[in-house]
Amino acid sequence: MSKSLNEVAMARKKAPPRILWALDPFEKEGETRAHVVSALQKLTEKRKAIIEPTYVLSPAEFDLALEFSPPWLKEYKPTTEKILTQALKDIILPGLISPHVLVEKKPSLRQSIRSLLSYGKRVNADMIAVGTHARNGLSRVLLGSFAETLLLHSRIPLFITGAHSSEQGIEHILFATDFGKSANVLFSKVLELAQELGARITLLHIIPRPLEPVLQTGVYLLSGGWISLPDFLTQEEKKKQKIAERYAEIAKKQGIPLKVVIDSSHNSVSHLILQNAKEKNANLIAMAAESGPIASAVLGSVSRQVVRTAPCPVWIMRA
Repeated sequence: MSKSLNEVAMARKKAPPRILWALDPFEKEGETRAHVVSALQKLTEKRKAIIEPTYVLSPAEFDLALEFSPPWLKEYKPTTEKILTQALKDIILPGLISPHVLVEKKPSLRQSIRSLLSYGKRVNADMIAVGTHARNGLSRVLLGSFAETLLLHSRIPLFITGAHSSEQGIEHILFATDFGKSANVLFSKVLELAQELGARITLLHIIPRPLEPVLQTGVYLLSGGWISLPDFLTQEEKKKQKIAERYAEIAKKQGIPLKVVIDSSHNSVSHLILQNAKEKNANLIAMAAESGPIASAVLGSVSRQVVRTAPCPVWIMRA
């Protein structure tokens, strides 16, 4: 039986969240790291957290086709640890602890992701922070970056900062939700963060575009009878508005300002999320991860499109 909104909203973690920072000490573009550091500073400036920089040492990172040999590892792992420590020398983050180097012998990006996720599960990580260059082009779409591959496979919530992210504090959270079965749990997480940071929330629900046969016929089957498409959309919007009002009431009881936006324009979901984030000057986009084999296989999925060009960090949550 699922928990009610009130029950979920009252639940709080006692221990400070543990954040794994997937840091590449060899990255050539230091600007990406600077964006992640800035975002983490804003995320943790009013809440205690443990931040552990973590790097996966893998042949794939050096374009090697063969597995690491013991002599290679004996020489390069200590060197990598020193480079990682050096990369963190001038970084000031509350809760920052000693970095950790994981070793993945196989030359596979997916295996590196699995190593990181396995470690995250062992240490009970609440979140993985990662930066993305958000490069475009066919090669980027087909090969995928570390961040985008992580996005497709992680069961741990992600905090992704792209090259377009602003340097502002987190004062406004855009929570995009479909009111699915995990929405209550995810909303409680957004409320908790908003309360800790003193942020306001815009709750965005996008009414899905009707199926093509509905668009062609102009009618929809509901409760055994046919109704016109305009009537169906009106009913759907009213139903979602009532759900949103319940969320707003929970936020109000906790003293958190929340504005509801129900969008029935039927434009691209990713486009509407990005548009609202920009127009409303959101400092963080919070949204559910897409899961399952179909969502993972579809190029240009909503979360990937949002992450690539978001004007602020994106928090991809799991229930």
